[in-house]
Amino acid sequence: MLNDSICKVFIVVLAATAVTRPGSAALAAAMNKREFHTICEIARLAGATINILEEPPALPPSYSKLLKLNMTVAPEAWRQIFRDQQAKGKYLDAPPTTIPNGPDWKESWSLWKAAAEAADKGTDDPDIKEANFADVPERTKQFLRAPLTNIARKAQQLVASITKPIEGSKELTGTAIQAAISEAVYGEAPKPGSITVAKIFGATASTSDTRATLCTIGPGAKQAKTLAALLACMCIEKQNAGVAQACTHAQPTGETWQGASALPNAAHIKNVLDLCGYAKTATLTADSIAAKLENIKKLIQVKSTSGIIGEYISACSGAAAAGVCATIANYNSDNTAAFEAIPWVTSLRSLENKLRDRETRKAKMETIEKELDTEVEQAWRLRQQIEAAIASGKQLTDTQAPATDFKSETEDCNKHTTNETCITNKCKWNSTIAKTGKHCKPKPESETTATATGTGEAAKEGAAASSGCARHQNQPDCENDKKDDKKNCAWKKGKDSEDDKDTEKCRNDSFNVNFKISLVTPAT
Repeated sequence: MLNDSICKVFIVVLAATAVTRPGSAALAAAMNKREFHTICEIARLAGATINILEEPPALPPSYSKLLKLNMTVAPEAWRQIFRDQQAKGKYLDAPPTTIPNGPDWKESWSLWKAAAEAADKGTDDPDIKEANFADVPERTKQFLRAPLTNIARKAQQLVASITKPIEGSKELTGTAIQAAISEAVYGEAPKPGSITVAKIFGATASTSDTRATLCTIGPGAKQAKTLAALLACMCIEKQNAGVAQACTHAQPTGETWQGASALPNAAHIKNVLDLCGYAKTATLTADSIAAKLENIKKLIQVKSTSGIIGEYISACSGAAAAGVCATIANYNSDNTAAFEAIPWVTSLRSLENKLRDRETRKAKMETIEKELDTEVEQAWRLRQQIEAAIASGKQLTDTQAPATDFKSETEDCNKHTTNETCITNKCKWNSTIAKTGKHCKPKPESETTATATGTGEAAKEGAAASSGCARHQNQPDCENDKKDDKKNCAWKKGKDSEDDKDTEKCRNDSFNVNFKISLVTPAT
């Protein structure tokens, strides 16, 4: 007797298993439960307040600080060109046309102009006040120019590595994502109060369209082009299907798709969506969107050439004996292309890419900002180090200022004391008699390659002896430096802002910017 009872129980269990197993001869309630909950992960976000990473600034804040500090030590001649000579206290919005412009002046002007304004404000600018750069003595400025130009060059190289945002990334907002999700779910934005079947299946969908046609996932005019349509195909069985509550036991019974005589009922579709729940707020990242899409893609099974979402036996007719599901045409030939062509996938993937671009730029910006913070701190220390060296009586030159690896061509050529090594190193030997001694100088056509990021003439001055009037050591050579019969140089005393102002020597006859300085504009 006991054995007979056990056998009967075993037979009942086998029978129950045969009914509920996916892909068996008949489908059971809640067989699409996994698919339902996975799609609901996106559907419930429609109408929610979406939070995303804020757009990072175009440039790291510390870069602006460095440009300001650089400008405070720049020669007055360079700072003067930013000021509007016709309106006191105003600054030029574009490079002046009265002097030749460098190749990148137009692009860099707004950054330099802001730095020039800040430098003129002095202690009224918080960055300059914090760095204690408002009252730098002229002597200290001379030694600060080379190392600060070097720091600015390093900063510019870091900033130049920041990529420009892809189209739409900079403008992306949580509101825009909310609208896109609503479009993906309901076929319209903002989230509607009621379902419109023509929106979720297409404007031309009609009662003459079969369930097989409407439950093909794609961009067509009569297809399941939204997530609401997909849920309808997976969760609402056809009338007299032999199965109820295809997605969850919580579904109302008796809500069926009326077959070929009618479209699915909008109220029934809303009831399915209501079972997903509705989020009030959500924080999305590129990875979270990608994961939601990937989780849906993992649900797709291949039958012949088609992809299937939902339980399938022989057809997505909505009957227990065939399948309650949706199909993706030509999925087996290229499943990636077929999946990405689904309208809501295309839309959400675009959001993912824009967010990922922003997140990548933000991370890069934070890394660069940390490095630039270190450079700003170094710039702060430089003044203290230089003034301490001056106070101690230590003899300094522009190229001996502490904490810098800046080298000018003047320094390189001056170290050669024989005619042979001077010429070999592409310098000029200025003596026609002596073969040894301090006669090695840069060639007149030599040009500095120091980046003039935010300093212009300041960078030039560090190498003035190699390419400017300062290379002339006597008055005749100075006076003969001409171009098209116009004197470039003059033997005279300096201006108040120049070093050794009371000493007569070869100086620029007029302000003439060296346009061969590398003026590389940072990415903006």
